[in-house]
Amino acid sequence: EEHLAEVKGWSLAQTREITANVVKMAEEEGLDYHLDKSVVANTKKAHRLLHLAKTQGKGDEMKESLLKAYFTDAVNIDDDASLLTLAKEIGLDETAVKEVLSSDKFENEVDQDIYESRQLGVRGVPFFVLDRKFGISGAQQDEVFDQTLEKAWNEYAKANPGLEIAGGQGEACDVDDKNC
Repeated sequence: EEHLAEVKGWSLAQTREITANVVKMAEEEGLDYHLDKSVVANTKKAHRLLHLAKTQGKGDEMKESLLKAYFTDAVNIDDDASLLTLAKEIGLDETAVKEVLSSDKFENEVDQDIYESRQLGVRGVPFFVLDRKFGISGAQQDEVFDQTLEKAWNEYAKANPGLEIAGGQGEACDVDDKNC
């Protein structure tokens, strides 16, 4: 909380109020956040590991594992041993993981992600991008997502007449549309 307050320029009381609100919103969605115990960490290694996981079709699993580790379990996601454990738990090859953690493998991909996010105006997390045109910054109410999704969909449908949508559960796409 002290780190967040310092970085954001908030008072400690403001920070506690904001994080309590985030914890409450997470709880309403069935998530168990412990932001007061989160370990401040550089996430670049975790993002590089995420790129490795994507190459093996396990990007979503790795992302969920990292989020749970950080928000719920207070794991240091900059620690090699912790990252190795998380990666092995989802079935990533130990040798490949160690190679990523001990090198700069996937560094360019992470740098590209950072570059693209800055081009889109991302200044913090969470940040959601829809159709590369619409952004939602921060933890927002459901209505904000509903309105933005509707606006993005209407614009997309207008630009793509005759488009038919199949029913069922869709998947999320990443920045480079590789996981659509």
